[in-house]
Amino acid sequence: MYLHKKFDSFYWMASIHRNTDNVHIHFATVEAINQRPIIERKDKFGNLVKQPKGRRPQKVIDQMKSVFTNTLINTSDLTKEISRNRDQVRANVFQHFEKQKENPDFQAMINQFMEHLPADRRNWNYKWLEKNDANGKALLDIITETLLKDDQDYRTYQKDVSDYQDTRQALYGISKRENKNYKVNKLKDIRRRNGNAVLKSLATLDKQANKMHKKISLKLKVNPEMYFQTLLNEVKTQKSSLGAGGRVAPARRNIQRKRNLYLFTLSKKRIEKLKKEISQQTRKEMILEKGHVSLDKRKALTEYEKIQKAAERSQE
Repeated sequence: MYLHKKFDSFYWMASIHRNTDNVHIHFATVEAINQRPIIERKDKFGNLVKQPKGRRPQKVIDQMKSVFTNTLINTSDLTKEISRNRDQVRANVFQHFEKQKENPDFQAMINQFMEHLPADRRNWNYKWLEKNDANGKALLDIITETLLKDDQDYRTYQKDVSDYQDTRQALYGISKRENKNYKVNKLKDIRRRNGNAVLKSLATLDKQANKMHKKISLKLKVNPEMYFQTLLNEVKTQKSSLGAGGRVAPARRNIQRKRNLYLFTLSKKRIEKLKKEISQQTRKEMILEKGHVSLDKRKALTEYEKIQKAAERSQE
């Protein structure tokens, strides 16, 4: 194995102990040439002495044990599968949210939950709830669990995490530190990810609905018991104003066409009168001779052309 130059003087040794109910191994490391920082400490007599730093942080020790064990029993495939399932479950949350949007029971849950969120969408995240509203966090967990109650990927994830926890417990024993429970930590992590997925879906809807209200939050304007329904109605209203391909519907253009058609309909008699005033020459000839006819005929021709163009636009 290649060692960095700074570890050229590094040596290790180990001793297997069977004097407890769990067989375990003690490791010791030494350096011929010190590479560690020098610290000051007091010896048992109270004298200040300098020596290389020797204590490793607990997180470093945990990482060393994890790398050694995973190399020994090759659990990398299982941990990769757990990570893939975790990401898939989060993706499924978005899909389940979309499917349940029209469910009255789900809408009622969201409306109740919204009372725990601040008006500022920047604080719509799981971390904010953990810090500021434990009841809101608990309700969000219930919402995500409800969305995933029949999700097979979520069940697979929970099973794999439990199996790996059993493997770790067989290897390391039962840890006295609560933060070292693999299963508890993984389930907390996926609840956080799933909760943030729900919050992201909710924030996206809220942002879309608020386009019609500028910067005024709908949360501050509508009945809390109808908040989610109002969101959906606002978004539907906006979508209905869009045509194919996301273009603005031709409502105004249709109005203009109707106006042009109305102008054309009212002007039929006027057109006939203009035709007589222009005489029997064709329109093309009159255009060519426009500069040589009388002022009254030029005015009549100009008005006639405007009405004709309006009529043509109305038929497009």
